[in-house]
Amino acid sequence: MPKFFTKTPNRTALILSNFHGTLEASLQGLSSIEPERILVIKEDPLSTQHILVHDKTLVGHSIRLEKKDVESANKNRQELYHLLATVLDQVKSA
Repeated sequence: MPKFFTKTPNRTALILSNFHGTLEASLQGLSSIEPERILVIKEDPLSTQHILVHDKTLVGHSIRLEKKDVESANKNRQELYHLLATVLDQVKSA
């Protein structure tokens, strides 16, 4: 059962999750669609159970995700879509 559910359809997340099999590859693919948006995955310095999705265009803005959620999403395309849509929605609202 996916932990993340997107509230609105996200076409960008749908396209990326269909073409790329992992969250990291999807975020790298985003930079080819939207060159002004660069999202990278970094290790969380405060916790070994979390990772950070860092937006290079917004200084100091990061989204904290649990590693187990990312690993689960990398195995299931539907979960990947919902996780990616949630990340993109949070970046857009920042």
